[in-house]
Amino acid sequence: MIDTEWMWGEWLEPDQRLGYLHASYDSPYGKITSDWKYKKNRIVYTFEIPANMTATVRLEGCDPETLKAGSYERVVSL
Repeated sequence: MIDTEWMWGEWLEPDQRLGYLHASYDSPYGKITSDWKYKKNRIVYTFEIPANMTATVRLEGCDPETLKAGSYERVVSL
């Protein structure tokens, strides 16, 4: 398992003025991606975690969640 905490540094809060954000990192295990976009009164987050890795996701108003390899979508209402 690789600790991905260092990759993103400071917490990047979604900002409605931007509309969306996409970030990726080519790790030794494969590409890690994370993005968010505003859709009406919600923020839609997507994550892709490569094989043999886990990631801890911390979203505003939600408990931290540890995800295994795969693709995920989480929706947070505003």
